[in-house]
Amino acid sequence: MADSGVSSMAAAGPVGELFQYAIDQPVTVARQKSAMLPIVNASVEAQKVSIYNESVQRKFPLNGLRLKNTTGLHLMQGPITVFDAGSYAGDARIEDLQPNEDRLVSYALDLKVDVEPLAQGGTNEITSIQIRKGVLAVNHRLLQSKVYTVRNKAAEKRTVIIEHPFRSDWKLIEPPKPVERTPSVYRFQVTVEPGKAEKLTVNEELLSSESVGILSADLNLLLQYSRGRAISSKVKETLEKVVAMRNELADVQRRGAQVNQQINDITQEQTRIRDNMKVLAQNSELYTRYLKKFDEQETQIERLREQLQKLREEETARQKQLEDYLANLQVD
Repeated sequence: MADSGVSSMAAAGPVGELFQYAIDQPVTVARQKSAMLPIVNASVEAQKVSIYNESVQRKFPLNGLRLKNTTGLHLMQGPITVFDAGSYAGDARIEDLQPNEDRLVSYALDLKVDVEPLAQGGTNEITSIQIRKGVLAVNHRLLQSKVYTVRNKAAEKRTVIIEHPFRSDWKLIEPPKPVERTPSVYRFQVTVEPGKAEKLTVNEELLSSESVGILSADLNLLLQYSRGRAISSKVKETLEKVVAMRNELADVQRRGAQVNQQINDITQEQTRIRDNMKVLAQNSELYTRYLKKFDEQETQIERLREQLQKLREEETARQKQLEDYLANLQVD
């Protein structure tokens, strides 16, 4: 990243949308020999950083450089060798770099810095509820937090770039702005003094909505929604009324089921009595008793069927009343 004392042997310039290097003087290379020619020899600006990405290495960041092309020339993609204080530090690769464009380059593991990522418990709160023609429109706000603890065991200050996943449907709350954002990550910068630790907290929110059919929704869920702090008094009153109406309807259905079960039980008992009467003499006392009981059961069945018919009519009426109430209901 500094002048090497070797002069460039090529001139560079744009060709339309491309860029070319032209050798100033012809170079002769002997047969079956090779030669290295200094095409560009200029200083470039670079800042030493540590780059942390949990998906790359969970505990340690990578040594890296924020490299800026200050040569005024187009730098082609390819391998680079990094020297730190005159000593070999590692190898890396860069993509094409336009003049004044900067790029993060990583080249080795930084064992003098460790990072501990810790996901905090998220929260899910209801922000609002509207009722639209029998459907609840429930809006949620999901909050997620992640804390990165960076510890510097080196003898010098470290600048650490933390790469946090970017999700297009989530909104960044804290920190309010990253140093940089790529299509896949946010980049946050943390400076850590020697022997010290720093924390970076990343808070994000996701706004979502769901539709819940009031007629089919679980009653406990509707009650839970009605007790939410974020809903209006009108929505609360409406939900409480709907729950009451559904409870009344459920009570009618329950009583109808009980009556229907009674009819089935008596019918089964009558089948048993018929089978017994077939083997008895018609002038016997037991036959007469069975006959009397059978007659009483028939009367009871008729009464129960009338009761069941009324309950079914009431169920139909309450169902229609509930559906009509919800049909054009719009409450915010």
